[in-house]
Amino acid sequence: MAAAQARSALAPGGSVQIAGIGERALEGAQGVTVYVDDMRAPYGRMLMSHMMADSEDELHAMADRIGVAQRWYQGDHYDICQAKRRLAVAAGAVEVTPRELVRLRRAHLKGLK
Repeated sequence: MAAAQARSALAPGGSVQIAGIGERALEGAQGVTVYVDDMRAPYGRMLMSHMMADSEDELHAMADRIGVAQRWYQGDHYDICQAKRRLAVAAGAVEVTPRELVRLRRAHLKGLK
C-alpha cells in the first residue's frame, strides 16, 4: 500500500479509517466496526485468525454474539478459529489482511493519544 494510502484518521464516532479499508468498514458494520484478518495461523488442528474492533465494548459484544469466550481475549484482540471467523463476517465484521489489521491497530492507538 502506498504511503498516502496508509495515512489514517479517526472517523466520526471513533472508527478508524484507512484509505481502502474505511469504505468497506462503512458498508457492513452499521456503527460497529469489527475486523477479522485472514492470517490462518496453525494452532493444534485449527487455523486461527485475529478479531479486533474500534473499541473493547464492540469487540466483546461480537465475541459474545459469535460464541467466543472472553477468556480468549488477548488484551486488544481475540484469536478465533475459522468457523468463528465466518460467523463474525456473517455478523458484519470487515475482512482485512494481517497488514491492514496492524495498520488499523496503530491508527487506533495513535488516535487515543
